[in-house]
Amino acid sequence: NGVFHNAIVASDDIHIGNEGASRRQIVFHGNVDLGGDARVFNLNQIPTDSDANPVSFAGVISNGGLVKQGESPMIITGINTFEGDTVIEGGELRINSSGSIASSERIILHEDTLLTITNDYELSSGQVLTGAGQVSTRLRIGQGLIEPGMNGVGTLSFDGELLRLDGGAINFDGDS
Repeated sequence: NGVFHNAIVASDDIHIGNEGASRRQIVFHGNVDLGGDARVFNLNQIPTDSDANPVSFAGVISNGGLVKQGESPMIITGINTFEGDTVIEGGELRINSSGSIASSERIILHEDTLLTITNDYELSSGQVLTGAGQVSTRLRIGQGLIEPGMNGVGTLSFDGELLRLDGGAINFDGDS
């Protein structure tokens, strides 16, 4: 297992791979400054079963956007302040009970990806959930918006209760 306590200032994408490793967990306890841009977190540890090789971020992720790639799960346990998009292009992004991506403007799921949130989650004012992946949580649409599909094509599926509160909206045709 790898445990890192120092802060990270990202001036480029972050690639984590561990070819041939078995049952390795990597945990970052320091804060991550994304340097004002969307940063790719390419997580390709092998084997990639759901809990074998997670990469956990316990500190605050700030100042940019997050693009999750690769099949290894990424676990967020910190209250994050980044305001850019959260994009899941591969595998699973898991937000544990103490974690949050509430400041992220858009949450975008590509096909065959998974967003798991262990607590109830409410889309905040102006926050958009879109794409063609799967969401596993009890989701409340507060002042936010759900737009299924990528450019109007695809299925955004939910494993859990979906509640629309006053002010929340679901847009089924992809037009804003």
